[in-house]
Amino acid sequence: MYLRLSGSLTFGQIGEIMGKSENWARVTFYRGKEKIVKEAKERETEHTL
Repeated sequence: MYLRLSGSLTFGQIGEIMGKSENWARVTFYRGKEKIVKEAKERETEHTL
């Protein structure tokens, strides 16, 4: 996620750096983003109880 957000790299560039495909970079980014959103919602729920 850091390479995409801070480095402004394309998924193709990230895949190349990591030795993986562009699709791998896209899927990994999406899954990471979803995990962060899920954890943020869980923490929000904990603080409202």
